[in-house]
Amino acid sequence: MAGDASTFEISFTRSNWRIASITDLDGYSPTGSTQLEGLGTLHYRWATIRRDQENTLIIETEDNFDNEERGFIIHLELREGFYKEQIVIHQKKCENFYQIESMKYSVEADDGVRESGIEYDKTTYRNETIGDKTEKHDYYPFINKRTEYKFLFDNHSDKIFSWIDPEKRTIYLPDHIEDGKVIMGQQELLLVNQGRYYKEDGLRYKYFEVDIVGMKWNIYTSTIYYKSLQVTFTLTLTSPGSDIKKVVKGKFTQRYPYDCSPIHHEVRDSSEYE
Repeated sequence: MAGDASTFEISFTRSNWRIASITDLDGYSPTGSTQLEGLGTLHYRWATIRRDQENTLIIETEDNFDNEERGFIIHLELREGFYKEQIVIHQKKCENFYQIESMKYSVEADDGVRESGIEYDKTTYRNETIGDKTEKHDYYPFINKRTEYKFLFDNHSDKIFSWIDPEKRTIYLPDHIEDGKVIMGQQELLLVNQGRYYKEDGLRYKYFEVDIVGMKWNIYTSTIYYKSLQVTFTLTLTSPGSDIKKVVKGKFTQRYPYDCSPIHHEVRDSSEYE
């Protein structure tokens, strides 16, 4: 069968049979019940097996984005007697990736901006070109401090990222909240489970003028303060060539630096430091 999500029906001449088990292609059964005596529904990982009538089975499969062919076996047997039968399902890889139609952000009741802890920055310099004089030095406490972001889906695992065309997975991220609305940033970044980037060049290249003592080890330390932003997202995916759409929701979180403490400057003799 094709790799796209599909539904098909299997008809039987007999009606007095039951599903004894469902296994993978190697014969291993998943956890949970895989037996069905009469009418009802069974779930197997990426498929649903429905018996609405005595002489039919309806099988519904999800898109196969596992990057390889997959399958399972339905083991049937008569309620009375020794006759047994197997139905082997093979599903090819899905070749039709979903594409991002839209990504919308909103501020819900539990969203907003909060303080998000601290980190410590420590940088050491030694200048041997100025002799034993004291001069001025530019210290950049935010230069390597990146913003971290995450997409947390409500009802889907991280496999959702494998559904989307890897060549068309860039989006704009929220920058801040203003008057209850999400204001977007100007950088295009990948839609991934979690990532890092430099959010604001103005803060990244902000510097403080400090003293530096020649021929000594100059140690600069500061405390970096962070905030976290959380908003709700609604992602709409479309399948090219069809009217199939998937709409998924979740939370977008972002932790970013915004300020620092006064800079502490310590001078040590090179022999003591080494």
